[in-house]
Amino acid sequence: MDPLVPIPRRSILVFAGVLVGILIYTIIKEVFFPPPPYDFSAFDKKFRARADSLKQILQRTEQITPAPSDQKFVEKESKAPQKAIPINTASVQQLIELPGIGPTIAKRIVAYRKQHGPFHSAEDLLKVKGIGRKKLEKIRHRIVIR
Repeated sequence: MDPLVPIPRRSILVFAGVLVGILIYTIIKEVFFPPPPYDFSAFDKKFRARADSLKQILQRTEQITPAPSDQKFVEKESKAPQKAIPINTASVQQLIELPGIGPTIAKRIVAYRKQHGPFHSAEDLLKVKGIGRKKLEKIRHRIVIR
C-alpha cells in the first residue's frame, strides 16, 4: 500500500461514528444516571472536631495571659527613653538605630549629606532614595536638625 494514497472514506465515517456513539453514551449516562451526590458529613465531623480543639487551645492560652502587674512592667520596659539623633552629624551606626532605617538607607543619608550639605528640615530626608512619607513619620520624633 502506497503511503500517499488517501484514507478511504469508509474508515473516516466509521471513526466519526464511533466518536459520536461515545459522545451520545456519555450524555445519556450523565442525564439519566447521574452520579450520587457526595456525602460531606464525614468531612464536616472532622472540621468541627478540629475547630473545637482550636477553641479549647485558645481558651487555655487566654487563661495563661500575664497578670496586669506583669503587663505594666513589660510596657515600662518597652517605653524606655530613646535619645534623639542629630541627623546632620550622625554616623551610619547611629542612623541604623532609627526605626525602619537599615544599613543601606543609613549610607544613603550620609552620602546625600556629603554631596548636598546639611539637612535644613526633616522633610529634606524625603530627597534620600528609600525614605518616603511613612518612614519619615516613623523617625521624625527621633531626629534632631542642628
